[in-house]
Amino acid sequence: RVYDERVLSLLAVWHLDSRSHVRLIAQRAEFERDGQRLAQGQDLSLTWSWRASAGTVVYVGASRSQQGIALRSRTTEAFFKLQLDADDVSSWWRS
Repeated sequence: RVYDERVLSLLAVWHLDSRSHVRLIAQRAEFERDGQRLAQGQDLSLTWSWRASAGTVVYVGASRSQQGIALRSRTTEAFFKLQLDADDVSSWWRS
């Protein structure tokens, strides 16, 4: 083969109740040309979310990424995200 590309993706979602869930994403990719590896990467993320309303959601998670020929470039992060619905904020403000 002149060019070979292998990609694996996994998405798993666990619904804990009607307002929260945990999401796991795992991805791996490898690219080769003429038997030489051009690039490879691995990504893994785990996120928990809780939905207060249709537009107001809290996300907490962590992710790790490795890139490069020998997976030498690494990034690890933890995150918190608050998504607010304008109608929810105005109703909270008035009460």
